[in-house]
Amino acid sequence: MRTIGESVAKSEQLGVLGEEGQETDGEREHLHFAMYEGEDVRLKGYETSKETVEDWSLIQNSILLSLKESSRA
Repeated sequence: MRTIGESVAKSEQLGVLGEEGQETDGEREHLHFAMYEGEDVRLKGYETSKETVEDWSLIQNSILLSLKESSRA
């Protein structure tokens, strides 16, 4: 597990999906991933419905947009 401020390497495993049940508070398998810049959330990292994460390109686009906006500041 990484702590705040630590860098991650390309292709580094960041987490593991839990089995549905106690490990996930009864929710479907999920992984929380968020990006912060200071106190600001750049990418929320969790959606409550499966439909909102079926198109992973949306997440990729969110990351790229967040990075682009950060570089302008």
